[in-house]
Amino acid sequence: MPILYLARMCTTISVLRERSPFRQKDDPEVVLENYVDDTHGFMRVEIDDETITARYIAVPRPHDPPETPPRVADLFQLQYKPNKLIR
Repeated sequence: MPILYLARMCTTISVLRERSPFRQKDDPEVVLENYVDDTHGFMRVEIDDETITARYIAVPRPHDPPETPPRVADLFQLQYKPNKLIR
């Protein structure tokens, strides 16, 4: 099963904050309705024969207590053959 990890750097998205919801000019059907810019973490994307599963794992920020555990902050699953969102 292929697995892809995408890291999120601590970056303020000031342009999006001013114009949320944000639509891309080249694909107006894609809309960024909400976002979080105060967490650190990464996204784990798993792809199998039927499903794409993506989990955003939030990790402790530098000022959080060291014993703060990582957590799944967001999750989605998509059956891509029938194009059906599972969760």
